[in-house]
Amino acid sequence: MPLFSWISVCVLTVLIIFPSVRQLLRSLFFPTSKSPQDDDGVQDQDKAEIDGGTWERLSVFEHVEQGLLQNPDGPAVVCPFQSADALDNILVSSTTDKGEKREREAEGDKPLTITYTQLHLTALRLACALFARGVQAGGSTRLVMLIPNGGEYAVLLWACLLLRVTYVSLDPALLDVDVSNLTTLKQLLRPLRPQIVVVPDPERGRVVDVAMAELRLPQPVRVCLCCQLSREHGQDRPFPFPPPQPPGGAGKNGTWHSLASLVNNQSGTSVSDEDEQTTTTALVRAARQDHPDRIHSIMFTSGTSGSLPKGCPMRAGGMAHVLHSQRWLLGRADTEDDEDNDNKNHKTKSRPPIALMQPHNSRGIAPAQTLQTWKAGGAVVLTGQTFSVAGVVDAVRRARVSFVVLTPAMVHEMASSYLGLPGTVTAVGLDLGSVRRVQLGGDAITRGVLRRCTVLFPRAQVVVNHGMTEGGGAFVWPFLTSSSSSSHSTSSATASSVPLDGAQDGDGVQDGIRYFGEMCPVGTVAPGSRVKIWDAQRRRVVRRGELGELHISSPSLIRGYLGGREWEAFYRDDGRDGRWWFKTGDVAMADRDGLVFILGRKKDVMERGGVLVVPAAIESSIEAFTGAQTVVVATPHPVLGSEPFAVLHSLQRKTEASIRAHVKKTLGENYALGGLVTLEQLELVEFPLNATHKVVKSEVQAAVLRYLERGHTEKNGYEKL
Repeated sequence: MPLFSWISVCVLTVLIIFPSVRQLLRSLFFPTSKSPQDDDGVQDQDKAEIDGGTWERLSVFEHVEQGLLQNPDGPAVVCPFQSADALDNILVSSTTDKGEKREREAEGDKPLTITYTQLHLTALRLACALFARGVQAGGSTRLVMLIPNGGEYAVLLWACLLLRVTYVSLDPALLDVDVSNLTTLKQLLRPLRPQIVVVPDPERGRVVDVAMAELRLPQPVRVCLCCQLSREHGQDRPFPFPPPQPPGGAGKNGTWHSLASLVNNQSGTSVSDEDEQTTTTALVRAARQDHPDRIHSIMFTSGTSGSLPKGCPMRAGGMAHVLHSQRWLLGRADTEDDEDNDNKNHKTKSRPPIALMQPHNSRGIAPAQTLQTWKAGGAVVLTGQTFSVAGVVDAVRRARVSFVVLTPAMVHEMASSYLGLPGTVTAVGLDLGSVRRVQLGGDAITRGVLRRCTVLFPRAQVVVNHGMTEGGGAFVWPFLTSSSSSSHSTSSATASSVPLDGAQDGDGVQDGIRYFGEMCPVGTVAPGSRVKIWDAQRRRVVRRGELGELHISSPSLIRGYLGGREWEAFYRDDGRDGRWWFKTGDVAMADRDGLVFILGRKKDVMERGGVLVVPAAIESSIEAFTGAQTVVVATPHPVLGSEPFAVLHSLQRKTEASIRAHVKKTLGENYALGGLVTLEQLELVEFPLNATHKVVKSEVQAAVLRYLERGHTEKNGYEKL
């Protein structure tokens, strides 16, 4: 037998007898892809861990500069509560601005409106003045402002971007003369160590002087909005603290400088026009090249009763990621008809958004929304310091607002103020047709809340957007082109009705949106971000469709709280990419297509007889059945451990028995209510809300426990009789 034939026979024999050898050769010459899996045999595509991909990197100033270049003569800020000439002693005007000022004077009473050119030029002038007074651009310089919303806030925010200093916004209520306020202010200022402080007026600034002196911190550059005392904080009020004695004396920073004196170069520091031009050019160039790891801002969480708010140092790269990943959010304003000269052809064009901002600037959403609006070349409408239903309606009517942000509690308040009978919602007498986009967030969003928004704002696309003071921009809303909004409707909200009596579909897709029971999704993962749903007990990522704690990794996230507080909430992945992760404390689920649902806070989840019960599921079920705002809290049970207890705004003509039966039928025996009351029975008028207009469940739970204890005491008293 020839040698070649003999070798061939031997090879074939080996391959036939030893399948493992055959498999090895096949894998070497014909490799096939294999889906990786974890130790539990779960395929990667089945895991609830999702990567959103890559994103484009710009500096924060480059983002807002897009609005400046797009709409230089358009409004950047509108303040209905400030007169048109309120900042004439501060604003630097171009030739176009001066012409518009004459037009405003001829038209009569108009609100303060600041154009992009005015905002940029004024902020540049202020930045140069602060730079001349020794403020270092970039690095670790911190500016703390305790001022109300207004045009001055916008100028200061833009100036911080140019100077590349860290801005910190605190509630000006801390300046009210009170020992507890002074204590809180000192606790906040101690780790901040500000180089610049801005207050409304020198009188209220005395509290800052005392705090800085008692902390023995170096005296900062001190700026006030005006040198005159605020009417409500006049000198007739006693000042209970001794005059401050700064370490080493007052020095050059021992007086308060008005914003106008700095902008107009009247603060005692001489700056030539040539030097100012050189400085402004250098500031703009450096702002475009801001370092992504510089601390852009420090905002504080809303905090809870008895605990100090946590500081969140946001990096410049983090805020840039928010602005990039949320560029879809605001939409555009109402369309305008442009007619050509022969009046035959009509063209339509959309305008930049007009965004309503009601929260005070110390709330994390305020600067983020302001910068997002400026990126789009739109106008920020500042209506005050907090949410009010009347303020929303008035601002929409007067400023033709196109974008608003609401929490579920705000929606319920608007619905109870302007909508019709129980069982249906009917918008009567409202003219909110200019609103084209409504953002819902701040709490778990149900189908009923979204549908009520659709009725209140008939031409708006209603979107859900997840955000935290620790960072936003982790999700995008994938349903913008769905029929879930009424954006195609052109009728005003004079007579629109939607049933809310539970006559709705179950799980699945409705109105173009996929629901989980009654819960709305928060969206899909945004570019640059990654999320995973984590099982803490088994220490693994859960399967899609299973519940767990939401962990987020995103360029927009902070890497820890100020001062290292609650460091265990952050961790670095042991994997090769070494990503930073944040434990949100939210219970969440990701479906097969990567849609993420947040079902409530982990701390609110209760264990009933060994079964985990998510309050949001019960709340959404009752709200869908009754149309009434509902909060579910845990109450103790001697055998089961705990059980759910529902608090309704009102029964809406339903009976307690029917509500109990509905919950048991739709959710099962494990979700059976242990009790049910209305706000009136708890001697409450409304649900308690925090500064961000979220329901404070701990206070609701305390009221329920008092109610139960009161009932138990009365029962024992009757038995003794």
